[in-house]
Amino acid sequence: MRKLLDFILPPHCCVCETSTAGASIPWVCRACWDDIPYIKPPVCYQCGEPFAAPPEGIASPLHRCETCLSHPPVFARARAVGLYHGILQHIIHTMKYRSVYGLTHPLAQLLQHQFAACWTEAAPDVLVPVPLHRRRLWQREFD
Repeated sequence: MRKLLDFILPPHCCVCETSTAGASIPWVCRACWDDIPYIKPPVCYQCGEPFAAPPEGIASPLHRCETCLSHPPVFARARAVGLYHGILQHIIHTMKYRSVYGLTHPLAQLLQHQFAACWTEAAPDVLVPVPLHRRRLWQREFD
C-alpha cells in the first residue's frame, strides 16, 4: 500500500524538498535528520543553554550561566535536544502546524536518546512539559 501511495503522491522532505520515497521517516530525508544540531556540552548546569567557551574553559560541570546566576530560574535543571531553529524548528513546525503526527515517534526517540545522554548521574524526579493553552490544545489536538 505504501509503495502505491508513494507512487501517486511521492513523499518529500519537509526541510529540503528532496524525495524520501522508501525512507524510514517519509517526511524528513536522512541528510536533514543527520544534520539536526544537537546541544552539546559545555552547557549551563541549570538552564542547559550552551556556553560559547570551549569545554576546557569551564571549570566545573556544575557551572551556571550569567543569567541563571543573576536571575535564578524557579526550576532546578532544564535540558533540550537542540536549539529551536533551522532544521529542528522546521521538523517541529511540520508536526505541529501541518498535522504530520507521524513525526511524533521519531522526535520522541530523538528526545529519549538525548535524555539518556543528559541525565547520566540520576534520573529527574519529574518531567514537566511546557503547558499549552486550552484554545491551542483544541486547535492542535495534542500537547
